Parts: sequence; C-alpha cells; structure tokens
Amino acid sequence: MKYYNVHGIVKVASNVEGILPKSFESEPLKRTDIEILQGEFEFDKGRHKRIGSFWGGKSSVYFESSFYGRPVYKIMISDLKGRTKLRFTRMSKVFSVSKLVMMLLEIKLLQKGYTLVHAGGVSKGGVGVALFGWPGVGKSSTIFGLSSEENFDVFGDDIIIVSKKGKMYSFPSRAGVFYRSENVEALRLPFGKRLELFLRYLIAKVPPFNRYVDAKLMVDLSSIVNVGGSVNIEKVYFLEPGQGKTKLDKKVALNRIAASTLQALFDHYLSNKMFYAYSYINGFDPGYIEKNMRAVLQEGVRGCYIIRSNNKEFDKYLK
Repeated sequence: MKYYNVHGIVKVASNVEGILPKSFESEPLKRTDIEILQGEFEFDKGRHKRIGSFWGGKSSVYFESSFYGRPVYKIMISDLKGRTKLRFTRMSKVFSVSKLVMMLLEIKLLQKGYTLVHAGGVSKGGVGVALFGWPGVGKSSTIFGLSSEENFDVFGDDIIIVSKKGKMYSFPSRAGVFYRSENVEALRLPFGKRLELFLRYLIAKVPPFNRYVDAKLMVDLSSIVNVGGSVNIEKVYFLEPGQGKTKLDKKVALNRIAASTLQALFDHYLSNKMFYAYSYINGFDPGYIEKNMRAVLQEGVRGCYIIRSNNKEFDKYLK
C-alpha cells in the first residue's frame, strides 16, 4: 500500500503506484481521507437502486462494463462526505481513473477550504505569483524559463493548490517538456533524457511517425526544477498573447480561472458520469465543485494584482 500526504491537508492510501505525485509519498498513515484500491470486488446490485447504467444508494455509485453479460470492468465510489473510497478492477486508456482521482482529491480539498486550480506558480524572495491561462498558452514554457533565474522556486507548471487564506501550495505533477533550447537548458535533465527529448522532437516532425510519437517528454516536475512548499500569493497573472499589461476585473478573472480549471482538470467523460450519477442517486450537490471553488478563490485572490501579459515579456514583471 502506498500513502500520500498532500501538504498535511488531504491524506490518501492506494495500492496503485504513482496515483499522485511522488513528492507526496509518505510513511504509513493511521487515518486517510481517500482510499483507492484496484482489484476484484463485489457489489450487490440487487440491494441498490438502478439509474440507467448505474447502481447506487447508501452514499455510493457503481458502474460496470459488460461483455455478453459478464462484467469486464467495474468501478465504485462511496462516501464523498466522509472517508471516500474508490474501487475499480483495472485501468485502461478508455477507463482511466486518474481524472476521477483528481476529482475526489478536489472534493476533499474543498471540504477543508482549499482548491486545485489549473495554473503555474513561482516565488522569488517570498513573493508568490500564480500564473493562469488557457491550456496550451505557454505556462509551462514560461515557468521553465523562470526556473533558470536565481532564487526562483516552482510550485507547479500546470496545477497548484490555493487556500482561502491566500496561500499557494505546490502540486508537482508530471510535466510535459518540449524541445525548446532556451528552456531545456535550465532544467535538470540527465543526458539520456535530453537525448530522448531531442529524438522525440525529430521523429515527431516526420510523417507518418508524428501520428504515434508525442513530442513531449513526461517527467516528474520535482526532478527537473526546485519545487517549493507553500507561499502567500502576492500577484495573479493571466498569460495571453499580446503586448504590455492591463488590469483585469476580479469577477472576470475568477470566471476565467474556473473555466480553465473545470475544462483542463475535470472535463472527463467517466469522471463526470460517475459524479453526476452519485449526485442524482444520493442527493449530493451536482454543482459542488464549481460553487465551492469560486468561494475559495473569492477569498484566496483577495488583494492580488491581476494583470495580463504574454510569455515573452513575463519575467520582467518579477524582477
């Protein structure tokens, strides 16, 4: 069994390797908030109500994919208000549980006054900066570029945790590194990984191999940059194309943070189906995540300086 302690806020037990970032691994924990188990299990459908393809009740929801009447894949979540459990029989590309794990983690964080957000984060001299933007706008490239600067700590290139009290906590998920020399030089990539990245870059440009080879090299963020723990958020930036900077209305900013986070982290077919079926059967608020995320962010970004900038000139605002 693996144990994960997410900054002392949420604690997880799992028999699945790598279900959360490696830096959160801990010694065995007496009590956990989430239990994740892969393996065969039984669910008595006869004692639960059926809604479409789902069965549930008694604070649980269950789904199975069958072939000629025999279940080939089973998944169940239970007790979102208490010690949450996720049970499933196997993982595949179709039935990936990683997004569902993130959704359960988000629910536990929200219950304690924290939220995951789709953002990068850095700090310098005790000043924390959260960097938001739509997926693909260049947050990771900007973060990797800043990591070469002296005295910069990285809190995440794609996901961070924000508290109601305005603190940012690191979430060093696996990062996708593209071959851009000015950024790659700043990363602590061993020679073998650098060579692999260069070969991916070359092969991904050549048809038909570009259909099958991802140009990105996926590595643990904590293995390539200095990862911080927590820091107060002093500034909030939105990375967008264009020149200069402009102030952004806080209401608009919160809408953008919520939109990009819901799309990037929680827009997943199986996860949404399970969550909404659980909500329907057990009377759980289906708008729980968005509503409570907004409540945390409303408090957490209070007093921050919200601007818009592009990634080519972003670093000058932090000097």
